[in-house]
Parts: sequence; C-alpha cells; structure tokens
Amino acid sequence: SMAAEREEEVLTGAPWGLRGRSLVLGTTAFVAQVYLEVLNSTKVCHASRLYRELYCREDSRGLLTVCNHISTVDDPSLFCAMLPLSFFLTEHDHGGNRWTMCAKEFCFKNAALGTYFQNGKVLPIERGQGLSQPTVAALTQRLSIGDWVHVFPEGKISRTQKLGPMKWGTAKILCEGDPSKPDPVVVPFYHKGLDKILPPGSKVPGVGHKNTVVVGKPIDFGSLLLECKRNHRRKRADGGDAALREREKGYYKKIMGKIEGSLLDLEKECEREHERRGG
Repeated sequence: SMAAEREEEVLTGAPWGLRGRSLVLGTTAFVAQVYLEVLNSTKVCHASRLYRELYCREDSRGLLTVCNHISTVDDPSLFCAMLPLSFFLTEHDHGGNRWTMCAKEFCFKNAALGTYFQNGKVLPIERGQGLSQPTVAALTQRLSIGDWVHVFPEGKISRTQKLGPMKWGTAKILCEGDPSKPDPVVVPFYHKGLDKILPPGSKVPGVGHKNTVVVGKPIDFGSLLLECKRNHRRKRADGGDAALREREKGYYKKIMGKIEGSLLDLEKECEREHERRGG
C-alpha cells in the first residue's frame, strides 16, 4: 500500500544524505577496527564465504546474515572486523552495507542517537510489540529488492556463553518476501569473545582479548522458503484461514530449525578455534 511504502521510505531514508551515510559507517568501522584488530585480536575463519555472497551474488538476490548475540556491539563491530574499511567509506557508490534493527529504547532514545543509527542503516524495533511492526516489513522489502539484511535469530543477548532459543522473527522476514523473486542467500556465522571485550553494563571496551568468528556455508532450505512465501501470499489473500495459519507455523519451525542447526554446528567449530587461540 502507499502508506506502507511511505513508512518504509521514512524508516530507510538517509538523514544526512548518501555521503553522510558513508561518513557514519566509515567512522564507526574505523573505531571498531582499532578496538577489535589493534587493541584486541580478531580472527575470522572462512571469511570468503561472506565475501562471495557480498560481492558476487546476482543483483536481484537478497543476502540475510544471522549470528549469535552476546554483546550490545555485535553489530556493527563484527562486520567492521570482517570487511575492509573501504567497503564502509564507499557506501554512497554501492549501497551494499547491511540493514538491521535495534531496540528503540537503546538506539533511538534521543534524536541525535536516532539520526546516527538511521544514517548507519539501523531501523527501530519496539520490544514486546510483536512482529507486525513497520521495521519488520521494511527489512522484508529490502531483502526482496536484493539488499543485505542482518538479524539476530535469538532476538536478545544470550548471557550463558551458549546459543539461546530461536525467535520466529527471522522466519517471518524470509516468508513474507515476494515469491516471484529469487530466495535470499542466508549466511550464518558464530562468534566468541566480544562479551569479554565489552562485558554487559560496561561503557569502556577492554583490551588484550581475543575475538573469534567462524562463517558458515549458506544454509540450504531446498524449496522451503518458496513454499512458505506462497503460503503467506495465500493466507493474505484468504484473510484468516486457520489451516494456512497452522501451515505457516510449521514452516516457521522448520526454517528456524535449519538456522539453529547451522549455528549450533558453527558454535562447536568456533569454541574449538577460540580455545586453540587461548581465548
């Protein structure tokens, strides 16, 4: 609808223009790189799996990255350590940086912060308001037009050093896309160490710690995403068919099961690598 399109334009607009967006992303990336690569040490395993999809996927194909969530700075600092600084500074040329969401009370608590995060391609989400928020729809739309979107499937920070339970938001973003467009590529990664660099509640990052990231292979969903997208279209056309709603829940469970299985495999690999480095 026109109203939804306008809402999405407002959410995804760049308050300081496209060069302002490059400036914010570039400055943030520079600071994060100093912290993660100079004052601490970061190792990324299989980074080429992310590069391949980032630089070589077809234009019309979206990219969804998913990872575990252990600190407030997971996004964007991990990407800053995984990608060259030039990628952030040239955003105005390629528009390829990720879109993501952040809790309104954290990233948008005042106008200055909100402007900074919006320039950095972050959209506000209200905790506890469910999944029918404009931001979720905007991320689905971005994915459908071939952009890169990053989400945390757990939906909140895990304090246990282990992957927490999956929320359904990620499946919703995947299932509400356009069935006539190619399925997005879904690339998982797992990381350890950021919770030591910036422990919960602390304002100043630590130094001398190790940070380890393992990127996985794209998740193979077979025809699951297409079936779920088609089912969603039918459900929308039909209003409130209970059978279609139940089927959708089944798809969500299967999709999140695949994402969870992939992250749990990476968790084992990441733990081994992190221990080997003495992290």
